[in-house]
Amino acid sequence: ALIVLKNGNTGIGTSTPGTNKLDVNGNTQTDSLQVGSGTKFSKMQAGTLVAGGSAAQLKLVTFFFPTAFITIPKIIVTPRNEAGTNNNDVYAVTVRSITATGVVINILRVDIAAGWGQNLQLDWQAWTQ
Repeated sequence: ALIVLKNGNTGIGTSTPGTNKLDVNGNTQTDSLQVGSGTKFSKMQAGTLVAGGSAAQLKLVTFFFPTAFITIPKIIVTPRNEAGTNNNDVYAVTVRSITATGVVINILRVDIAAGWGQNLQLDWQAWTQ
């Protein structure tokens, strides 16, 4: 359903548009997205990868994007300690190599010269412009 209120606010998939100019209840698809005068994204993917533990201080992790990009994307990877644990481990995460289909990531524990036993999580976002 498409609802346009007298004030111009529009709702798609909802019978009660809110105070936003556009409220969408459901999945959306677009060829590109630009917020204000910021970066224009032509494709974006994000997710969480379970990197697991490591007996060594340095671990290499390879993963593949859910769908391939047409060009090599930019990527941000953020480590997150295992949910429900009280770990204060500190990591440096860098991209070793990247292609349109996947990425190899270096994980280095920097608080001590040792591995880790927790299921380390890596939150990632990849995009092309």
